Amino acid sequence: MYLFKSCIIHFQRNLFNKHFSEEIYTLAKSIITAPSFESVESILNTIKSLDEAGAKDWANYYETPWIISSLNINMSKMEHQIWRKYENNTNAAEAAHALVNKSGKQLKLLTAILNGKRHDERLLKIQEVHDFSGIPYTRRDKSDVKKQQTAINRKATKLNKSGSKISRKRKISSTNVKEKREKRLRQNNLQVTNVIEIESDNDPQDIKNEIQAESFGNMLTNEINKEPILNIELEERKMALLERQAKLRKELAEAEAIELQNRQLKINLGLPL
Repeated sequence: MYLFKSCIIHFQRNLFNKHFSEEIYTLAKSIITAPSFESVESILNTIKSLDEAGAKDWANYYETPWIISSLNINMSKMEHQIWRKYENNTNAAEAAHALVNKSGKQLKLLTAILNGKRHDERLLKIQEVHDFSGIPYTRRDKSDVKKQQTAINRKATKLNKSGSKISRKRKISSTNVKEKREKRLRQNNLQVTNVIEIESDNDPQDIKNEIQAESFGNMLTNEINKEPILNIELEERKMALLERQAKLRKELAEAEAIELQNRQLKINLGLPL
């Protein structure tokens, strides 16, 4: 009768949801790792002696022999070697539920056992094939009907992609044609300005003289234009010098006034000058 092993995760979760104090919570958790039968009983008696709502009822419930024996190895009649061999949680069993439920839910006990047996045999066969051939089983429908359906879907998606590419190419080509037309119009509407034509009948020496004369004239005009600018700069510098001199005079006058005040103070105080 005392051959059950409870899930520690669910035990701790239910204990946490009771919202006991930290002392009771720590004592209750220590039941799992208690080193002996006597220590488990001592923990339960301590919890019952504490004056906290729900603590006594919780301890009385877990004093039930088959319940407390499923939590601690020292309370169970299971051999220690077997106890340690199995996990203290139900993660593996819960993971198996998703696979077993494919064959039905809320079945009769015998039907569920037979379905589970067939399911285990099927998984074993898959594993044997995988080990023998190295080809994993993907659990996909690979029948002829499914293959034809997949081929039709693949062809439809391919046609849709090709159609979208053609329409995209048409859009790009139309935009390129428009750009070329606009470029041609801009080139035709360009007006050529500042064009200098040199007649071929003129003598090269005359052309050279004309160029020298033109450059000399440009130099003179530049110098003439520079003269007013230089005059303005000179006037500005003169004004700046005058302002600086006036500022210095003002500072000297202030310094002399301060010195006179100091001399007057020394005279009034009878200090040597």
